[in-house]
Amino acid sequence: MTSSSPSSVLKCLAALALAAVVAGCEKDDGSADFAAGRAAFESRDLKRAVKSLAAGLERNPGNVDALVLQAQALVALGELPDAAAAIDRAVELAGSDRDVVEVAAQVAFYRKDYARTAALFRQLADSAEPEVRSRGLTGLAIVDIMQLGTSGSDMEEVRARARTR
Repeated sequence: MTSSSPSSVLKCLAALALAAVVAGCEKDDGSADFAAGRAAFESRDLKRAVKSLAAGLERNPGNVDALVLQAQALVALGELPDAAAAIDRAVELAGSDRDVVEVAAQVAFYRKDYARTAALFRQLADSAEPEVRSRGLTGLAIVDIMQLGTSGSDMEEVRARARTR
C-alpha cells in the first residue's frame, strides 16, 4: 500500500471538483430537441415536431435549420401565420441562403402573398446555378399563373413574361 501526500490528495480532489463544475455548466444548445423535432417531422408527427423544435429554439433561437423545419411543419398543419413568423426569422438570420429563401417563397405562396413570393423566387432565378435558377423561374411562372388565371390569352401573357426572364 502506498501513502499519498496531502498535496496530491488535494490536487486530485480539486481536479475532480473542477471536472464536476465543468460538466454541470455545459450549456444545452437544444440539439437533442432539434433531433427529436426532425425525427418527428420525418415520421409526419407534425405537432410533436413543432413542440420539440420550439423547445430547442428556446435554448438556441438562432438555429436556422430548426426555424426552417418548424416553418415547414407549421405549413403542413395549416398554421400559416406562425409559419411565416418562423421563416421570417430564419431569413433575418440567414440572409440570402437559397434553401431558406425557397422555403420563405413557399410559405408566402401558401399565404397568397404573391408579391413576396415573386420577389423571393426572383432571388433564386438570379442564381448562377442552373438548378437553383430553374426552381426560381418555375416559381415565378406559377405565381404568374395564379395571378392571371389559366385562360388561353392569359397563358400567352405568362409565356411572354417567361421569355423575357
